[in-house]
Amino acid sequence: MTDPARPAAGRHIWRRRWDSLRLFTPARLSALPGMPWSGADRYPGKDEVADYLQAYAAHVELPVQLGATVSLLRPAPGGGFEAVTDNGVHTGAGVVVATGPFQQPHIPHLPLAPEVVALHSAGYRDPAQLPDGPVLVAGGGNSGVQIAAELAATRPVTVTLGTRQPVLPQRLLGADTAPLAARARRPGRRAAPPHRRDQPGCGPDVPGPALPALRRFGPVGLGGPAGPCSP
Repeated sequence: MTDPARPAAGRHIWRRRWDSLRLFTPARLSALPGMPWSGADRYPGKDEVADYLQAYAAHVELPVQLGATVSLLRPAPGGGFEAVTDNGVHTGAGVVVATGPFQQPHIPHLPLAPEVVALHSAGYRDPAQLPDGPVLVAGGGNSGVQIAAELAATRPVTVTLGTRQPVLPQRLLGADTAPLAARARRPGRRAAPPHRRDQPGCGPDVPGPALPALRRFGPVGLGGPAGPCSP
Protein backbone atom coordinates (compact mmCIF):
# COMPACT_ATOMS: atom_id res chain seq x y z
CA MET A 1 0.00 0.00 0.00
CA THR A 2 1.16 3.54 -0.62
CA ASP A 3 0.19 6.65 1.26
CA PRO A 4 -1.97 9.07 -0.78
CA ALA A 5 0.51 11.86 -0.11
CA ARG A 6 3.20 9.92 -1.98
CA PRO A 7 3.68 9.60 -5.74
CA ALA A 8 1.85 6.75 -7.46
CA ALA A 9 3.69 4.03 -9.37
CA GLY A 10 5.47 5.46 -12.39
CA ARG A 11 6.00 8.80 -10.61
CA HIS A 12 8.10 7.28 -7.84
CA ILE A 13 10.78 9.29 -6.07
CA TRP A 14 13.42 7.54 -8.21
CA ARG A 15 12.09 9.24 -11.34
CA ARG A 16 12.07 12.63 -9.64
CA ARG A 17 15.77 12.70 -8.73
CA TRP A 18 18.68 14.05 -10.76
CA ASP A 19 19.07 12.75 -14.31
CA SER A 20 22.39 10.91 -13.87
CA LEU A 21 21.47 9.13 -10.61
CA ARG A 22 22.63 5.50 -10.57
CA LEU A 23 22.70 2.73 -8.00
CA PHE A 24 26.08 2.45 -6.29
CA THR A 25 25.70 -1.32 -5.89
CA PRO A 26 25.82 -3.56 -8.98
CA ALA A 27 22.65 -4.96 -10.52
CA ARG A 28 23.34 -8.51 -9.36
CA LEU A 29 23.30 -7.39 -5.71
CA SER A 30 20.26 -5.13 -6.15
CA ALA A 31 17.80 -7.63 -7.64
CA LEU A 32 14.77 -8.82 -5.66
CA PRO A 33 14.02 -12.54 -5.09
CA GLY A 34 12.61 -14.31 -8.11
CA MET A 35 13.55 -11.68 -10.70
CA PRO A 36 17.25 -11.35 -11.62
CA TRP A 37 18.50 -8.09 -13.08
CA SER A 38 20.10 -8.36 -16.51
CA GLY A 39 23.73 -7.33 -16.79
CA ALA A 40 25.17 -8.33 -13.44
CA ASP A 41 28.20 -6.04 -13.19
CA ARG A 42 26.68 -2.64 -13.97
CA TYR A 43 24.93 0.20 -12.14
CA PRO A 44 21.30 0.80 -13.23
CA GLY A 45 20.04 4.36 -13.61
CA LYS A 46 17.11 5.89 -11.78
CA ASP A 47 14.45 5.28 -14.44
CA GLU A 48 15.56 1.67 -14.86
CA VAL A 49 15.22 1.17 -11.10
CA ALA A 50 11.66 2.54 -11.18
CA ASP A 51 10.83 0.33 -14.19
CA TYR A 52 12.26 -2.71 -12.40
CA LEU A 53 10.21 -2.10 -9.26
CA GLN A 54 7.02 -1.77 -11.31
CA ALA A 55 7.84 -4.90 -13.32
CA TYR A 56 8.63 -6.83 -10.14
CA ALA A 57 5.27 -5.98 -8.58
CA ALA A 58 3.54 -7.30 -11.73
CA HIS A 59 5.83 -10.35 -12.00
CA VAL A 60 5.11 -11.67 -8.51
CA GLU A 61 1.52 -10.39 -8.60
CA LEU A 62 1.82 -8.21 -5.53
CA PRO A 63 -1.58 -6.80 -4.50
CA VAL A 64 -0.35 -3.21 -4.57
CA GLN A 65 -2.87 -0.60 -3.47
CA LEU A 66 -2.05 2.98 -4.39
CA GLY A 67 -3.34 5.94 -2.45
CA ALA A 68 -4.48 3.97 0.61
CA THR A 69 -4.61 5.77 3.95
CA VAL A 70 -3.54 3.60 6.89
CA SER A 71 -5.15 4.98 10.05
CA LEU A 72 -4.22 2.20 12.48
CA LEU A 73 -1.81 -0.72 12.73
CA ARG A 74 -2.63 -3.26 15.47
CA PRO A 75 -1.95 -6.87 16.49
CA ALA A 76 -4.46 -9.32 14.99
CA PRO A 77 -6.39 -11.61 17.36
CA GLY A 78 -5.00 -14.76 15.75
CA GLY A 79 -1.45 -13.47 15.37
CA GLY A 80 0.16 -11.14 12.89
CA PHE A 81 -1.12 -7.64 12.28
CA GLU A 82 -4.12 -5.73 10.99
CA ALA A 83 -3.82 -2.55 8.97
CA VAL A 84 -6.96 -0.43 9.14
CA THR A 85 -7.30 1.60 5.95
CA ASP A 86 -9.89 3.74 4.22
CA ASN A 87 -10.77 0.76 1.99
CA GLY A 88 -10.93 -2.00 4.58
CA VAL A 89 -8.86 -3.98 7.09
CA HIS A 90 -5.88 -5.94 5.75
CA THR A 91 -4.12 -8.70 7.69
CA GLY A 92 -0.62 -10.11 7.41
CA ALA A 93 2.01 -12.07 9.27
CA GLY A 94 4.39 -9.11 9.25
CA VAL A 95 4.56 -5.44 8.43
CA VAL A 96 7.26 -3.36 6.77
CA VAL A 97 6.97 0.39 7.29
CA ALA A 98 9.04 1.80 4.43
CA THR A 99 8.24 5.48 4.68
CA GLY A 100 11.84 6.60 5.10
CA PRO A 101 13.01 9.08 7.75
CA PHE A 102 13.58 12.11 5.51
CA GLN A 103 10.46 13.22 3.68
CA GLN A 104 11.08 16.95 3.35
CA PRO A 105 14.36 18.56 2.22
CA HIS A 106 16.02 20.47 5.06
CA ILE A 107 17.47 23.74 3.79
CA PRO A 108 19.19 25.74 6.55
CA HIS A 109 18.63 29.47 6.68
CA LEU A 110 22.00 30.98 5.76
CA PRO A 111 22.81 34.64 5.06
CA LEU A 112 23.96 34.04 1.49
CA ALA A 113 24.73 36.79 -0.99
CA PRO A 114 22.00 37.29 -3.64
CA GLU A 115 24.28 36.07 -6.41
CA VAL A 116 24.87 32.71 -4.65
CA VAL A 117 22.61 29.97 -6.01
CA ALA A 118 21.56 27.48 -3.30
CA LEU A 119 19.97 24.20 -4.35
CA HIS A 120 19.01 21.06 -2.40
CA SER A 121 19.84 17.69 -3.95
CA ALA A 122 16.09 16.99 -4.11
CA GLY A 123 15.74 19.86 -6.60
CA TYR A 124 18.93 19.17 -8.59
CA ARG A 125 18.55 17.67 -12.08
CA ASP A 126 21.69 18.44 -14.10
CA PRO A 127 24.65 20.88 -14.25
CA ALA A 128 22.75 23.23 -16.57
CA GLN A 129 20.74 24.45 -13.56
CA LEU A 130 23.82 26.11 -12.08
CA PRO A 131 25.71 29.17 -13.30
CA ASP A 132 29.36 28.92 -14.29
CA GLY A 133 31.86 28.96 -11.46
CA PRO A 134 32.92 26.91 -8.44
CA VAL A 135 30.44 24.76 -6.50
CA LEU A 136 30.31 23.81 -2.83
CA VAL A 137 28.61 20.45 -2.14
CA ALA A 138 27.60 20.13 1.52
CA GLY A 139 27.75 16.48 2.56
CA GLY A 140 29.71 13.44 1.39
CA GLY A 141 26.96 10.81 1.26
CA ASN A 142 26.05 8.95 -1.89
CA SER A 143 23.95 11.81 -3.26
CA GLY A 144 26.63 14.40 -2.60
CA VAL A 145 29.41 12.29 -4.08
CA GLN A 146 27.52 11.43 -7.26
CA ILE A 147 26.46 15.03 -7.83
CA ALA A 148 29.97 16.32 -7.08
CA ALA A 149 31.45 13.86 -9.59
CA GLU A 150 29.08 15.07 -12.29
CA LEU A 151 29.74 18.75 -11.61
CA ALA A 152 33.52 18.30 -11.38
CA ALA A 153 33.65 17.57 -15.10
CA THR A 154 32.86 21.22 -15.89
CA ARG A 155 33.83 23.31 -12.83
CA PRO A 156 35.86 23.29 -9.59
CA VAL A 157 34.01 21.49 -6.78
CA THR A 158 34.56 21.42 -3.02
CA VAL A 159 32.87 18.76 -0.86
CA THR A 160 32.45 19.69 2.80
CA LEU A 161 32.19 16.94 5.42
CA GLY A 162 31.20 16.99 9.08
CA THR A 163 33.07 13.73 9.60
CA ARG A 164 35.09 11.98 6.92
CA GLN A 165 33.23 8.85 5.80
CA PRO A 166 35.13 5.54 5.71
CA VAL A 167 35.39 4.50 2.07
CA LEU A 168 36.74 2.03 -0.45
CA PRO A 169 36.96 2.55 -4.21
CA GLN A 170 33.78 1.45 -5.94
CA ARG A 171 35.88 -0.79 -8.18
CA LEU A 172 39.16 -2.49 -7.34
CA LEU A 173 41.24 -4.33 -9.95
CA GLY A 174 38.30 -4.19 -12.33
CA ALA A 175 35.76 -5.70 -9.91
CA ASP A 176 33.07 -4.09 -7.76
CA THR A 177 33.92 -3.94 -4.05
CA ALA A 178 30.31 -4.43 -2.84
CA PRO A 179 30.81 -8.20 -2.25
CA LEU A 180 33.83 -7.35 -0.09
CA ALA A 181 31.66 -4.94 1.88
CA ALA A 182 29.04 -7.64 2.47
CA ARG A 183 31.66 -10.07 3.76
CA ALA A 184 33.24 -7.41 5.96
CA ARG A 185 29.91 -6.75 7.67
CA ARG A 186 29.28 -10.37 8.63
CA PRO A 187 28.90 -11.04 12.40
CA GLY A 188 32.15 -11.78 14.16
CA ARG A 189 34.37 -9.73 11.88
CA ARG A 190 36.45 -7.02 13.52
CA ALA A 191 35.41 -3.50 12.58
CA ALA A 192 37.90 -1.13 11.02
CA PRO A 193 39.47 1.52 13.29
CA PRO A 194 37.58 4.83 13.34
CA HIS A 195 40.44 6.99 12.02
CA ARG A 196 43.81 6.71 10.32
CA ARG A 197 46.49 7.53 12.86
CA ASP A 198 48.37 9.83 10.50
CA GLN A 199 45.25 11.81 9.54
CA PRO A 200 42.87 12.64 12.40
CA GLY A 201 39.37 13.20 11.11
CA CYS A 202 39.90 11.10 7.97
CA GLY A 203 38.24 7.71 7.87
CA PRO A 204 39.83 4.37 6.98
CA ASP A 205 39.37 2.69 3.64
CA VAL A 206 36.25 0.56 4.09
CA PRO A 207 33.28 0.05 1.72
CA GLY A 208 31.53 3.07 0.22
CA PRO A 209 31.98 5.72 -2.50
CA ALA A 210 35.60 6.83 -2.74
CA LEU A 211 35.79 10.59 -2.23
CA PRO A 212 39.43 10.98 -3.34
CA ALA A 213 38.51 9.21 -6.61
CA LEU A 214 36.34 12.21 -7.47
CA ARG A 215 39.48 13.96 -8.64
CA ARG A 216 39.53 11.88 -11.81
CA PHE A 217 36.39 13.78 -12.87
CA GLY A 218 37.94 17.21 -12.33
CA PRO A 219 39.19 19.59 -9.62
CA VAL A 220 37.65 18.53 -6.29
CA GLY A 221 38.61 19.73 -2.82
CA LEU A 222 37.79 17.85 0.35
CA GLY A 223 37.54 19.53 3.73
CA GLY A 224 35.83 19.56 7.12
CA PRO A 225 36.27 20.59 10.76
CA ALA A 226 39.45 18.52 11.04
CA GLY A 227 40.99 20.10 7.94
CA PRO A 228 41.56 18.80 4.43
CA CYS A 229 42.06 15.04 3.97
CA SER A 230 44.52 13.90 1.34
CA PRO A 231 43.72 10.75 -0.66
